[in-house]
Amino acid sequence: MTDAHSYRPTFARTLAAWQNKAPGTLDDLMVHMGVSRTTVVGWLSGEKMPGLARIVRLATYFDRDPEQALLDIATESLRDDRLDNMGLRPGQDVLDAVLAHDLAANWSNGTGWWQ
Repeated sequence: MTDAHSYRPTFARTLAAWQNKAPGTLDDLMVHMGVSRTTVVGWLSGEKMPGLARIVRLATYFDRDPEQALLDIATESLRDDRLDNMGLRPGQDVLDAVLAHDLAANWSNGTGWWQ
């Protein structure tokens, strides 16, 4: 399965597009999310990837449907042949794969999107 690194460039482009269209500043976003400037810059550069709960919160902050945002990021991140190789179809199967990846990645350290 795809690791979080392959989602980072797509997420960074998506977040930058949302930020460019938003009336608020980077500081407003930092305050809303309760994170540092370094964290937001890391998301925008693709160096860091927020967990599922923060992606949902970001989508809501930018007045986007969280489920559609996750689908768009996941679908754009995976090439069509990778979807075929994984036995997935674009759409709900991709969202299920992203959710499963997030759960698996966070299970070992006792944290997850639900916390």
